[in-house]
Amino acid sequence: MKKRERLLRKARSGDGDAQFCLADSYAHDKPRNRKKAAEWYRKAAEQGVAGAQTCLGVRLVYGEGVEKNLDEAYEWYKKAARRKEEHAQFNIGMMYKDGDHLKQSWPRAIQWFTRAAENGHLGAMVWLGRIHDGGYGPKADAPKAVKWLKQASAAGDAESQCALGYRFVHGDGVRRDRPLGFGLYRAAADSGDEWACYLVGLCYLDGTGVKKSKRWARHWLSKAKGFKIKQATKALTRLDD
Repeated sequence: MKKRERLLRKARSGDGDAQFCLADSYAHDKPRNRKKAAEWYRKAAEQGVAGAQTCLGVRLVYGEGVEKNLDEAYEWYKKAARRKEEHAQFNIGMMYKDGDHLKQSWPRAIQWFTRAAENGHLGAMVWLGRIHDGGYGPKADAPKAVKWLKQASAAGDAESQCALGYRFVHGDGVRRDRPLGFGLYRAAADSGDEWACYLVGLCYLDGTGVKKSKRWARHWLSKAKGFKIKQATKALTRLDD
C-alpha cells in the first residue's frame, strides 16, 4: 500500500509514467480496482504514454472498468502504434485478422503483425509463422514461414518449434536436417507441449534424428497418451508389436 500511496502522490502531480504505473497497480495488485485502473490509464494515455494507450484500448475492447467502445479502442491503438508500441500493433493486426470491428483483411493483418514482430512481439511472430505456413488465410510462403518460425522458436514458442521441426525432419522448405528437427521437437516437449511429446516419442520409435530407443519411445508416447493424444495409443501398440 505504501508503494501505491507514493505512486498516487506522483500521479496526482501529473507524472505520466507514475500514472501508468498506478493504473497497473490498480489493475493487477491487491486490492484490484478496474474502474480506477481505467481512469489512470486514460490520464497517462492522454499524456502520450504509449503503453497506457494500449492498455486503455484493451479495456475499451472488453469493457473492463469502462464502457465498451471499439471505435475509441481502435483510436488509442493507432496512437500507440504510431509510437511503435508493439502490443498495439499486434492488437490492430488481430482486429484485421478476425474482422473484429475492422473489415477482415489478411494483407493488413500481415502488415501489422510484421510491424509488431519487428519490434519483438512474440505473438506476432507466431501468427506470421502460422499464416505463412499455410494454416490460415493466404497461400503458404515457405521462406517467410521459415523466417518467422525460426524467430518464434528461438523465443521459446513450442508450437513454432514443432512446425519448424517438421520442416527440418521432412526437408519442407529447408534442407533436411533430422537431428535438428528432433532437437526442436524435444525443446517443445521439455516445455510441456503435448503434441511435441508425441513427436519425440515417434522419433525414438522410428530412429528419426535420434538413435532408436524403445525405452524412450515408450516414455514419451506414454506421456503423450496421458495428454489424450490419440495417435500416441496407436504408436504404443506398434511399439509393443
